[in-house]
Amino acid sequence: MYTKPIIRVPYTVLVQPIVDDEGIPQPMVVNSEGNIIVDNEGNILSPEACSSGVNCVGQKTQTAGIQEAINYAENTGGLSVRLKSGLYTINSPLSIPSNISIDFSDAQVKLSSSFSSPYAIQINGQFVKLYNLNLNMNNSPNTGAIQMSSSLSNNFAYLTMKNINIYNFAQGSPYNQIGVYLTGYNSFIEDLQLAGNPTIGMVIESGADIYVNNLLIVNASSALQIYSSEHIFLNNIDLDSNGSPYAKSPIMMIDTSHSILINNLSIWFNGLKYNYQNYNGTVGLQIGSPNTSYTSSTHNSDIIINNLNIIDANVTYGLVIHDGIGLRIKGFIGNPPLYTTIYPVNTGISFGTNSTAVIQNSVIDIDQYNLQTITSNLPPNNSYNTLIVRPPQNPTTPEVPKSGTAVYNNNPFPVLVYLHGGNINEIQVTKAFNGTVYTVFSASYGTALVGNPIRLDPGDSITITYSSTPSWVWVPAIS
Repeated sequence: MYTKPIIRVPYTVLVQPIVDDEGIPQPMVVNSEGNIIVDNEGNILSPEACSSGVNCVGQKTQTAGIQEAINYAENTGGLSVRLKSGLYTINSPLSIPSNISIDFSDAQVKLSSSFSSPYAIQINGQFVKLYNLNLNMNNSPNTGAIQMSSSLSNNFAYLTMKNINIYNFAQGSPYNQIGVYLTGYNSFIEDLQLAGNPTIGMVIESGADIYVNNLLIVNASSALQIYSSEHIFLNNIDLDSNGSPYAKSPIMMIDTSHSILINNLSIWFNGLKYNYQNYNGTVGLQIGSPNTSYTSSTHNSDIIINNLNIIDANVTYGLVIHDGIGLRIKGFIGNPPLYTTIYPVNTGISFGTNSTAVIQNSVIDIDQYNLQTITSNLPPNNSYNTLIVRPPQNPTTPEVPKSGTAVYNNNPFPVLVYLHGGNINEIQVTKAFNGTVYTVFSASYGTALVGNPIRLDPGDSITITYSSTPSWVWVPAIS
């Protein structure tokens, strides 16, 4: 005997446009059994579509049925919401509780012209999953896109977001518009794009064990900020600034954070719209702050960045480090010939002077090209730091000082000192990182030296004792 097979639909509740592909009217929200939750005119028919403690039956949906579908999934324990492809205009924000999974199926959710709220979507619970969302911010002023509730700060969140595209942010002041705000522990974000002038693209604050793969932020005044977080893993991050007059912080900022691993980070400038703006004084990537009062537990530490590229960022400083212990940064800062005079990076690297900050046990390894200045200063002496810049610019050979007077290598790269002639009795090198003094040559009588260059790392000093003045030349050393 033939038995009709049971067809299981992959959702608890379905949201759909008010007309189908053939132009036939259809209800906004139905459950998996075909019962109407919100009708074609937006009337709410089911009490399960209301938030807890609220009787909304007979009222009109303000979210094209999406919030009612979320409420229904929560109240019936089904937990899975699906949208059919189409355009959904919402007048009020979406609130997503724990354990809800929403597949937007590449539908476009658009904020209405009257939308007025700090965020379009707020995550208010754990184990939320968002897939395949196109969110049109519709130039809604002072509105961010996705916010995790402060109740999740220092708590397990388990948020999953995949294939999210958010665009058409409103450009403007005040400085309170954040594209995506993440907090809490154990979240996974993949394939996220923010475009169209978010004031701040993404903020990660008080987070831990957050994984972000494939992030593109376009035309942000400040693209990515990470505060008071640890165990953050970022892969394939592309940050594009726009030179907005409202930019008040670096394109990327990390502070009071620990154990961060970043692979493939590109920071650059898109001057197509705001190329009349002057980014004087701003920064591509900044670690630490001149204004933070650091303690032993709040220093930035164990931050590893592999394949950093700061190119045509239109900033005064490419990389600025105010505070950091155990930093490992390797990459490229420069101005390729095509755009050099349009969006330049002026100074490649700078180190801050915050009195409570510490910079130590760090290695900064940068290839540079066509910078006006490689570095404005050097990392602190006697702190076991290494700064490598390739290829270095040619150093100026200083005058040979009086016998017994130290001369420092103030270049941001190692040099080789070639001595010739004179009558030299002793040569000492003092290492910057630990203050150790090495006697590299000593003779009881004056000797004229030829060849055998002496290497000075940044901050090292050389002291020559002689009876007849030698000559010397300083050249870049191969790192």
